[in-house]
Amino acid sequence: MNAYVQYLRGIAAIFVVLHHTSLRVEQTYGAAPLDAIGNGHALAYLGVNLFYCLSGYLMASLATTTPILTFAWHRLARIYPAFFMAIGITFALCLIFAGGLPEMNWWSLTLLPLQLYGPLQVEWTLNYELAFYALTAVFCLPAARRFHLHFLVVWLCCILIAYYGFDGFGTSQFPAFYELPFSMWSLSFVLGGLTFHALKNQSFRNTSMKVGPYALVLTMAFALFGSSPSGYQAIMVATLLAMVLAFAFTTTAAWRSRTLNVLGNASYGIYLIHQVVSAFAMSLLAHKISSPFTMWVIILALSLASGLVLGVADVETYKRLRRLGARIPSRLAPQAMGIK
Repeated sequence: MNAYVQYLRGIAAIFVVLHHTSLRVEQTYGAAPLDAIGNGHALAYLGVNLFYCLSGYLMASLATTTPILTFAWHRLARIYPAFFMAIGITFALCLIFAGGLPEMNWWSLTLLPLQLYGPLQVEWTLNYELAFYALTAVFCLPAARRFHLHFLVVWLCCILIAYYGFDGFGTSQFPAFYELPFSMWSLSFVLGGLTFHALKNQSFRNTSMKVGPYALVLTMAFALFGSSPSGYQAIMVATLLAMVLAFAFTTTAAWRSRTLNVLGNASYGIYLIHQVVSAFAMSLLAHKISSPFTMWVIILALSLASGLVLGVADVETYKRLRRLGARIPSRLAPQAMGIK
């Protein structure tokens, strides 16, 4: 995979963490550190949608080459183990510092779209991710693969009709399961998938090489000075992300960043655990630290450090599950389904 794509993962995670830690400082101190440079809500919106756009592209590439059971095995192994590790860390912190488990609906641990708020405070985005995986899995069937592009075009039209024709139908963070596919939050999944198909055309590849850097500059400008968009603004942002993604997949990395590569590898772990760690750090240290900026730096560092540790465990666990699956002598084993 192109190094730039890995960097985008790291950037997406950083954007989300910057916003949430700044917001937590604002809630305690009344001052948001990010206000000095821009709007934190725009960073979070961009980070989540960048993850979705990446997922849309990668799942489109897998749907055209991967048997459905292999696809399901990999998606479950990718999402749930790290999620439950983060839940375990959360429970341990609650027992140590709060003397009991957090109040929660245990059904939230399924990550099904049940309109439930989970203990990690980021579960709602995984509801969208899993719903997208379920829809994509259908196109792992050989008979359905040739219709994948057509499906994405129809899906795009349905999202736009739902938003403009039905007063933002399903655009909340917790839509009902039947609303979820029509939410504007799904727009980036669709455009990521369309980017995969578009890059098969050489003219589009050439265009992405020329337009990509400008799209990147505009996206960063939005991150610094924009706000959470709606309507045509959301379409514009998702399109910019798609162009940035196309550029990342078509160009050869001209510079190397070990830091962004490490962050990219650990991005899922960072995303899962940062809210919990920052919340506990704030509750334990806020009465000792008077400077909001100092507090922000501390909880930011702790969130990233814990996320990096979880990220390493996440990647290693995923590798082990793939190898374990390859040794299972059954129809569900990846080896039996053509994994190399």
